[in-house]
Amino acid sequence: MASIVVPIGYSGSSCGYCGEHGQRSAGKNSYSYGFWAVQLSCQDYKNLIDTGWRRSGAYVYNPDRARTCCPQYTIKLDAAQFKPSRSLRQELHRFNRWVTTDRHPSFSEEGAKETANHGTASAIDVDMPSAPSIAAPAVDVAKVEGVAAKHEESDDLPTDSHAQTTPHTQVTHKRKGKNNTFDLVECVKEAQKATDAAHNLHVSLEKASYTDEKFELFSKYQVGIHHETPSEQRQSSFKGFLVDGPLKYAPIQYTHGRQPSLPSHYGQYHHMYRVDGRLIAMGVVDILPQCVSSVYLMYDPLYQPLNLGKISALYEIALATEMRAAGAGPVDVYMGYYIHDCVKMKYKAAYQPSYLLDAQTHTFYSYKEAAETLDKHRWASFARGENIKLDGGIKRGDEGGGDGDGSDEDEDDENLPSPPPAGFLDPHTLPKHLLNDIKILDNKSMALLTYFTLPRSYRPQINDIVAALGEKARDFILLIT
Repeated sequence: MASIVVPIGYSGSSCGYCGEHGQRSAGKNSYSYGFWAVQLSCQDYKNLIDTGWRRSGAYVYNPDRARTCCPQYTIKLDAAQFKPSRSLRQELHRFNRWVTTDRHPSFSEEGAKETANHGTASAIDVDMPSAPSIAAPAVDVAKVEGVAAKHEESDDLPTDSHAQTTPHTQVTHKRKGKNNTFDLVECVKEAQKATDAAHNLHVSLEKASYTDEKFELFSKYQVGIHHETPSEQRQSSFKGFLVDGPLKYAPIQYTHGRQPSLPSHYGQYHHMYRVDGRLIAMGVVDILPQCVSSVYLMYDPLYQPLNLGKISALYEIALATEMRAAGAGPVDVYMGYYIHDCVKMKYKAAYQPSYLLDAQTHTFYSYKEAAETLDKHRWASFARGENIKLDGGIKRGDEGGGDGDGSDEDEDDENLPSPPPAGFLDPHTLPKHLLNDIKILDNKSMALLTYFTLPRSYRPQINDIVAALGEKARDFILLIT
């Protein structure tokens, strides 16, 4: 299945991380390049996030880390080697104890109601996307997919060369007492298996879809935790952000047999947490080849004291562990972006061993090694161990990104700045052999760029997205609207 994308361009937006508590920054000091995905294969999206990209609904963007105020680094956890800290193990045990006995040191019905009425977002749960607000292009999706389908030779799911040889593994950790180990998968299932529990806990994974129940939970979360007003809640926004994604479902190959609780296809899922039949939390996750990617978590503010952010993270790690054991290949957990200076992001470093992506070289470095560099430089290449200079002598570490007054010359220019963002090619010196392989699509036909007649005004747009995607641009069909 071919991935079809619409170039959008380079843009600036306010930042959701360095403003006053609960507020975005006053000026445009967060910069990124993005495109709109009409449809996206799960393998192509996995390749994208391994080079620093992230999606917000159907909008896929890559931050310009040298120019933005808060450089964002892709962070992933090696689930097979995950060793939960004592505090994380205790958190899960406290949650299980609440399910089975209705006792929790931080939770009571009356106290929870009071917390819900004066809710504030805890550090674990705040990871609001910082992508700019981009209007969806006017695209006749059915027509475009029909034209592209005529030109596709095959629609095979890429095979995983590791799947046949991946051993069955468990995440274990020594517990107090002799011969006791902490089995994460068993521990997350413990409360669900209890027969005489005070509460009935049911956790399930389902393909992303809209229901009024989910939207009601989302609205409660946005109002109670992020202090939005009820009038700001829109079904269309919820659907566009967390339901109607561009990922196309593709079958997962399990070499050891799939358990009913595991996903049958790659794609976008909703991780449902129900207590006594009531939906108390929902995680949005992308299941990709060798990857469980966390997108968003929402929960009923009444249950905030249960620390559902930590609980859901452990459940997602357990999911990755089970998929690996069933023969889906090595499965890491991607936890979105990490910002070293942002207190709200520090919780991600509690899950180890984790790795940060060097946006310049597209190589993952251990968190410890990367953090030592980031302690000295807010924006840096881990390969060099130093921050990278831009033309004109501007250093990200010295200047701290845009000045926030909306005066940056690039903010209203959709073309890539010079020099381009880290990891991008230079749009002015693209290899001819790469450009010749680019596929262009309009509402009527598809052809290689070499044979496609384009208005002159479209060329910078094409060059920019090819520069942004690099050699992987060959895997995409560029839709011209």
